[in-house]
Order: sequence, then structure tokens, then C-alpha cells
Amino acid sequence: SLPAVEWLTYGSGWLSGMKLGDTPLVEYTRDRLHRETLRSFGRYELTTAYTPGKDHQKFTFCTK
Repeated sequence: SLPAVEWLTYGSGWLSGMKLGDTPLVEYTRDRLHRETLRSFGRYELTTAYTPGKDHQKFTFCTK
């Protein structure tokens, strides 16, 4: 059978990642406002940039 999925959180429940057993599935990096700035999954990364008005400015998808 498959190992359990583990939800990794911090603070008041903000999601920082998920693991399947010892294998990371996805990891999130957030700024001080808890907005997602980097999502890593496998060999892929999604970077998010924001405007000073806190709107999405740019998404960048790449491989590691």
C-alpha cells in the first residue's frame, strides 16, 4: 500500500508542502504576506511575482 500523504503547514495553517512518505510532492515558498512566490514539484518550478499593488505581475514556469 502507499504511504500516507503528509500536509506540511506553518503558522496558523499555511500550506508549505506535501510529502508522500519521505518523497516531497510539492513545496511552496511564500513572502511575508503569505503569497506564494515559488512552487517546486519534481523537476519543475513555478515562480510568481507581484506588483507593488499586490496584484499578480508575472508567472515563470521552468525546469530545475
